[in-house]
Amino acid sequence: MLVKNIVTQLTSTGTSFINPPIYLWSVFFKIDGTTAQIDLMGTTGWQLQGTASVIGTPGNQGDLPGGVQASFYQEETTAIPSSLGNYVTTLVPFQAPIVGSVGGMIVGWLGILLYQQDTPADAVAAGHEALNGAVLQALNNVIPTISNTNQTITQGDISSAETLIRTQVVDAIINSLSFWDKLGTVLNDTFQDTYVGLGLQYFTDSQLLGSPAQGLPIQSAVEWGGTDDPNLYTFTFNGTVFADWSPFSLRRIMTGIGHAAPVSLRAVAGPAGLASLSAWMEAVI
Repeated sequence: MLVKNIVTQLTSTGTSFINPPIYLWSVFFKIDGTTAQIDLMGTTGWQLQGTASVIGTPGNQGDLPGGVQASFYQEETTAIPSSLGNYVTTLVPFQAPIVGSVGGMIVGWLGILLYQQDTPADAVAAGHEALNGAVLQALNNVIPTISNTNQTITQGDISSAETLIRTQVVDAIINSLSFWDKLGTVLNDTFQDTYVGLGLQYFTDSQLLGSPAQGLPIQSAVEWGGTDDPNLYTFTFNGTVFADWSPFSLRRIMTGIGHAAPVSLRAVAGPAGLASLSAWMEAVI
């Protein structure tokens, strides 16, 4: 299955006069037959085995060219560069003994927002590098828990993954700070970059195959603030996921030009459907 995952916009809504310079780390991931498989246990049970695939992206401080300047009670939107928001892949079915190929694959996106202050670039880069490893570890922890009796990723799984990822990223940054950086932080001479929050969205193969021609929307919100006002800012990621068995899928093109699915080529080949058939041929060619 060909999947194109696009995160295109970040919208910020602020209730403060602060203008935070925000930057973004993006990670795409999938769990499919490329690196994982079904392990049969007896005649009635099975368990998922293997590893996930994690695809990191470039970008650290200043990687949102439009900037995020959240203003007092004002909604603002900035474009997410394609290098951070676009990912094209092919989902491969899981292989299982005896039964052959089976579904159940997932593909997703994870974004971390950070508030830029005085943290040195090398320490930020260390945190970014740790992110990709932390996401892989979190997903690999989940894979063996998926079985015939537990076929979903639970909220507990997600919460544990978020905690692991945040801890490893923050620790990597702290461990990369020099003695003088740490001293400046203690003396309030410098202020280290702040972890704002994590956005996460993933889709199963059944969701992707049942998606409309216009794709499935990505919308994930991150709340950020202090103890007195935890919702000081809301950051919302927006985008779309497209998927099909083929880039020239008849079903996808037919629904795209206005025919309700399911529809066959024969159904539009009559006199009333010639215009649509012509449109389909032009779209493919």
